[in-house]
Amino acid sequence: MLDKKLFIAIDGPAASGKGTIASLLAKDLNLPVLHTGNIYRAIAYKIWQSKQDPNDLKHNLIYANSLKASDLDNQNLQNEEIGKYASIISVDPSLRSATYKFQRDFIENSDGAVIEGRDIGTVICPEAKFKFYITADVEVRAKRRCMQQKHISYEAILADLKQRDERDLNRAVAPLKPAADAVIIDSSRMSVDQTLKEIQNIIKDNQE
Repeated sequence: MLDKKLFIAIDGPAASGKGTIASLLAKDLNLPVLHTGNIYRAIAYKIWQSKQDPNDLKHNLIYANSLKASDLDNQNLQNEEIGKYASIISVDPSLRSATYKFQRDFIENSDGAVIEGRDIGTVICPEAKFKFYITADVEVRAKRRCMQQKHISYEAILADLKQRDERDLNRAVAPLKPAADAVIIDSSRMSVDQTLKEIQNIIKDNQE
């Protein structure tokens, strides 16, 4: 029997597979899922569409404060260029503060959820009963992303992921790192099904 309010936090670097895992796990547990990276991608899309400079903090905040839940359903958010913009704007502390309320509102108005991103277990939902940190070697992540974005070279994707890792790991606010009580899963040599199964087993074995 699942807890009435079961929150599961899934963190990890870009292209680690955490988004796919979160969606599959949410479906399996019949829970809503929040891909918090799409919040920054939705803001990034507005910036890109308006041809604004992603380093223009004033305009970024305007877009962040006008964000709606429906903006996260935009099919263009997974565009690689949008991902680059999102990585740039997400290091801004004021922008992260602006999106924090959006994320907390989702949590407080849910009876449970799977939430994935970069700082879920450490900042956004530290009360989550289960916390997972999914990672993989950057070369493996680049190969996976290259299979999704076949029009972009492996070398370009690898360089971009290394740059994103650097920004995420070293940003001043909410840097990418596992929560102290997170289960770390290195999926470098694991399939999606294997990774999902490991998480499902951990949850099943620890349900009261």
